Amino acid sequence: MDRINSQVLPAFITILPFRESTIFYHKRKYTAGDAIRGLVRVDPQCRPRRIFLNFKGRTTYTSFHSSSSSTDTIPETCMLFEHTLALFQSANPERSYDILGLGMGPDGKRVDIPFEFKFPQTVELPASKFTWAQAYECRPGHPLPPSHELRKGYGAEAKNEYFLELIMHTTSKSDKVHHADLKAKQKLYFISPSPSPSYGLDGTGAEDFIRYTPRDTQFKTYRLDPDYDPHKSILKRWKDHREKHAPHQLHATFSIKANIPRSAVSKGLLPITLHLRNVSRSPELRDPPTVHLRCISVMLSSKLCTRTPRPRWDRSPNAGDQTEYKYDSQANHRNIFERAFDTGDGVVLYDGLKVQELGNVRVPELTPTFKTYGVNLNYTIFVRVLVECAGEKRGAIACHGEVEIGSGVAPVEDVDGALEELERGDTAPAEGDLPPPYEERERDVRIEVGEG
Repeated sequence: MDRINSQVLPAFITILPFRESTIFYHKRKYTAGDAIRGLVRVDPQCRPRRIFLNFKGRTTYTSFHSSSSSTDTIPETCMLFEHTLALFQSANPERSYDILGLGMGPDGKRVDIPFEFKFPQTVELPASKFTWAQAYECRPGHPLPPSHELRKGYGAEAKNEYFLELIMHTTSKSDKVHHADLKAKQKLYFISPSPSPSYGLDGTGAEDFIRYTPRDTQFKTYRLDPDYDPHKSILKRWKDHREKHAPHQLHATFSIKANIPRSAVSKGLLPITLHLRNVSRSPELRDPPTVHLRCISVMLSSKLCTRTPRPRWDRSPNAGDQTEYKYDSQANHRNIFERAFDTGDGVVLYDGLKVQELGNVRVPELTPTFKTYGVNLNYTIFVRVLVECAGEKRGAIACHGEVEIGSGVAPVEDVDGALEELERGDTAPAEGDLPPPYEERERDVRIEVGEG
């Protein structure tokens, strides 16, 4: 039976650096190329015959297919990689205590079997059910997607997970739990490597910004007149109001745009620069009028998309890919920055105003952008401003486009444990003889673990 890895089991997994409880292991973060070292601690009283340890990565997602009578949920699973180690196998099935030949651990209660795995750099297993699509991957060799889980009960659902799976076959008949094949699962948290963008906090050095052409913002009011007197009589003000939309009314048109780099880092600062350009104005206006910033908000939206092969009953013949696959999506919106300036004249908006002068725009902790078999996750940023000129307020969209969120973790090249914690945990039990180097072991070999 499948169980969560726990020290109360007859056999369980411990990972370096060791902790008093296995619940801390899922909080440790790994990236591509990092080594996973530890021990499998086995109670010899359960008399194991064979012990295997699997290291797996997989993507699981769900699609909902509705018909006139019901809604069917169709799960899909794509294996990203699978490595297997044979940790122990009894030479003589009749000698059920052969595992004692490996030696007891320091506590004298369990046998410790060391192991080592390494996170691969890319996806290793194919998924032949998918044809090519620009938004998704369909062949091995692409980067491993980060750990991610989205379950909302509607729309798209997806999960990228990495875990160690301990499988033990025993000969003990004194306990139903021991007699059954034991499976213990330890989750691992994976972060896909993506270096930090090469720009400063002021946005300098960024070669590529989000491409967006904003709509012009026009102010048309008699208050633009340099000789306008706010204390004029009620009759004159009423006359001005009647001619508010007259063709000869003074006007000024501006373009307000926000420059945002196309890439950002989770939990990092995001440099945003506002640019103001006077597109046109009435000939009577010698200089462009002053524009004040009243409010600015930055919204970040995530969108998870899935592509699931349709069942045969849900396909239309000769209609191509649109009926061969079922597409679903799940969107989530959040404001990451908002400032309002309601008192006084607000903030003078000028060309090159850096939003960091108003406050830090920080990207929240997010799953990095990824795409893999049948699943992709991308982000869209939306900047809206409220400006005022000559007593007239206008709202404008300063930027709207896709932004790539990275982890900020540099790729690992032949360096083990790039994300290991600086401080070690409790003293580890003696590991005994170390296993052969990882490169010398047989990888990608599926071992049958049925009853022998």
